[in-house]
Amino acid sequence: MGYIETWKKVVFKPSSFFREMPEKGGFADPVMFTIMNALIAGVLAATVGRVFDPRMNVIWEAGNVSFLFFMSFLVIGIVLLNFVFGAILHVLFRLVGGKGSYQGTFRLVAYAGAPGIFEAVPLLHSSLYTPYLQIVGGRHVHNISMKRSAVAVLLPIAAMTIGLFLLIWPEIS
Repeated sequence: MGYIETWKKVVFKPSSFFREMPEKGGFADPVMFTIMNALIAGVLAATVGRVFDPRMNVIWEAGNVSFLFFMSFLVIGIVLLNFVFGAILHVLFRLVGGKGSYQGTFRLVAYAGAPGIFEAVPLLHSSLYTPYLQIVGGRHVHNISMKRSAVAVLLPIAAMTIGLFLLIWPEIS
């Protein structure tokens, strides 16, 4: 399955995609999917950002070197974050009774990032749909209930939200 077919199946038929997704087979396919996703997201962010945020003009005005640096940093950063977040989620899935492998967890994190191409487009932000995809993926990869999968996925989101609130609380009080 190519990138576009994979993207459409992840986004529009997630339960079917994650049920059929091989849990083994190496990291190459999900990493390549992540790279394609990050490249599309980066171009959209730079283009849409230029329209909605004049500060983004710096990327374009500085020339190709600035844009290539931005894209390289973005792609490498997202791939590395997928490995780190995959490890965190894997531990949390195990804590709630999950049976899947780290490779399966990494794969679900990589593919659940599909809606990330719209991060920079107003009103199409993926901050709600990506965790949903991770919950569905966790259910299938780790053979656990949706509730247990939701706990594993939403726990780090809740922890980051509380941590951010505690960080800014002294500033607003």
